[in-house]
Amino acid sequence: MLASYLNILRASFKKDFLFQFSYKLSFFTELVFAFLLVFFLFFLSKSFNFSEDSFYSRFKGEFFLFSITGFSIVNLMGQSYAAISNNLREAQSFGYIEELFVSKNRFIFLSISSVFYTFVKSFLRLLLIFIVSWALSDQILSIRDIITLLAVCCITLVAFIGISMIGLSIILIYKKGDYLSLVFVGGPLIISGAIYPNDVLPQIFIYLSELMPLTHTLDIVRNELVEESNINSSYFSALKLLFLAIFYLVLGYSSISRAIDTSRKKGTLSHY
Repeated sequence: MLASYLNILRASFKKDFLFQFSYKLSFFTELVFAFLLVFFLFFLSKSFNFSEDSFYSRFKGEFFLFSITGFSIVNLMGQSYAAISNNLREAQSFGYIEELFVSKNRFIFLSISSVFYTFVKSFLRLLLIFIVSWALSDQILSIRDIITLLAVCCITLVAFIGISMIGLSIILIYKKGDYLSLVFVGGPLIISGAIYPNDVLPQIFIYLSELMPLTHTLDIVRNELVEESNINSSYFSALKLLFLAIFYLVLGYSSISRAIDTSRKKGTLSHY
């Protein structure tokens, strides 16, 4: 059974890599635009003059490294989420969705398998962005920093796989695009501290941000990689992120399982 799933993962990874790399201009254009964002934020931060007691004063490079971690990690998870939903829409629009249905678990795994290539590609790009950004701020990422970043992003990916399965259940039942990406990817840009510390927000938004996995991801990454001191511990944020990852994964699996059963009973699985 495990070998079968690994074969699916390997085949999906190879397919997505060959497809993406066949569009070489698009492949490298993404990298170019990523570095344009890095240099834009770097020079933008140079135009700011923050006081010593500003919200950004405890971060290395102040606004620059704070904002680049926010934009880059939100983009990583946004692309991972989109890869899963686009994979199901493609199967529906080209009419081969029922051919994927060997068993419920196999169908779910096939639906989310495309996320792994996207995650690897996007994480390597994020790592390159971080290395360049830290160099611009006269900082160096250690091997420990890179391992921490990878571990945190993997746990966050588990949460987003769960969220994406909720999104897939919406697509299967209602045959329309889901809007969870606006909540869990767009929301963090406003209330999770992606661009500015969420300390400045009203208390109600701070409570809502606790439901966003990216809130805790950004807290951990900044505490471990960006903050000047280690006074603030990341353990509590890590526990909350782990809890949300398990919660959304269980909720997502339950949602898509029910959606598959409902669609097959109604005979609407292949409708689009």
